[in-house]
Amino acid sequence: MAGIISSVPFQENLNQWIWAFALMMGIGTILAIALSLLFSRSITKPIRGLATSMQAVESGNLQTKKEYAKIKEFAQLDHCFNVMVEQIRGLLHLTREEQQKVAEAERKALESQMNPHFLFNTLNTIKALARVHGEEEIYTITIQLGKLLRSTIDNHESECTLKESMALIDSYLTIQKIRFGDKLHVTTVLDPCCAMIKTPKLIIQPLVENSIVHGLEPKAGDWNIEVLVQEQNRRIFLTVRDDGVGFPPGTLPENLDDLANSKHVGVYNVYRRLALKYGKRMSFSIVSKEMEGTVVSISFPIGNNETEGSTI
Repeated sequence: MAGIISSVPFQENLNQWIWAFALMMGIGTILAIALSLLFSRSITKPIRGLATSMQAVESGNLQTKKEYAKIKEFAQLDHCFNVMVEQIRGLLHLTREEQQKVAEAERKALESQMNPHFLFNTLNTIKALARVHGEEEIYTITIQLGKLLRSTIDNHESECTLKESMALIDSYLTIQKIRFGDKLHVTTVLDPCCAMIKTPKLIIQPLVENSIVHGLEPKAGDWNIEVLVQEQNRRIFLTVRDDGVGFPPGTLPENLDDLANSKHVGVYNVYRRLALKYGKRMSFSIVSKEMEGTVVSISFPIGNNETEGSTI
């Protein structure tokens, strides 16, 4: 027996399968192209945005802030870019502030040098007269005042050694002891290994003067003031302590930068110059209790090692 089966249905089914396969391949290709375009755009768009922001910074626009991308890795790049721009702004601000302070210091130096020779000649005359007439206290005050004025007028260097700073304190306190007599008790300690360390000038004397004027003078009875300079773990620890009247909580702001426009100019000047030199590696604290006294504690590393900012 023999039979004949037509191949037409099989051919039609094969053609249908071929068309279906071709259609699927076409749709798959279109989808793959679309997805690749979307994926590449999701990569190139944040890169172009970052490049545009960098060009803006290069042209001097430091107010640029990059919005974070949706992809985690690009969001990290955007965060790093924003931090970098913020740090550049901070460094430029510090540079401008330091330039302004240098210009102001130069102006004051020129003003103070108008006629220093006349001032010292006058002091020498007073000293000679005091020596002739046996006025030892006036003679001592004149000598110490001359040292103070010479240190103030000499603006050739912005820094001095801690030994020189303590010598200045000794001159100042010698005058105050003559002025106030036995009621003023002074203790000064300078760690020998700190003696030749250089710091900004006049960082101790304003604090000592504040202790006497604001802390001790309003107090009855004996006065005690202590100035300590010590070294530990490659850091300098400077302490000015008095047993004066102190001041109530809230008198000084938590952030000492807020002292810029206050009446505490001397404290702010010391704090700011140390912050500009040592940055975040410097600590500056003021602790006071009413009728018990005030302690000013400063710590900074040996050497420059500037970084931006400061801690309180």
